[in-house]
Amino acid sequence: MIDLTQLVLLLVIVILTVLLVVVGVEVFFLLRDLRKTLGKIEKVFVDFGEIGDKLKNSLESLSEIKLNLKGLTKIISLFLRKRGKEEENE
Repeated sequence: MIDLTQLVLLLVIVILTVLLVVVGVEVFFLLRDLRKTLGKIEKVFVDFGEIGDKLKNSLESLSEIKLNLKGLTKIISLFLRKRGKEEENE
């Protein structure tokens, strides 16, 4: 027959087993939620990368426009100088 010590030991083992199963299930759900969260964070980083690329392309376009305007102003100033010299010669 089971004496009191064996009964208490059996009861403690059963309670600890149930608690470990519950903790294991909670850890499983926690890791699953963590995986979903990391997926969303990755998507945010990808979106930031795309925004950065678009911003970089826009800045490069603005830089090209600035260079083109500088060239155009040089051409206009040379044309005006040449025209002014022609008027002086007449």
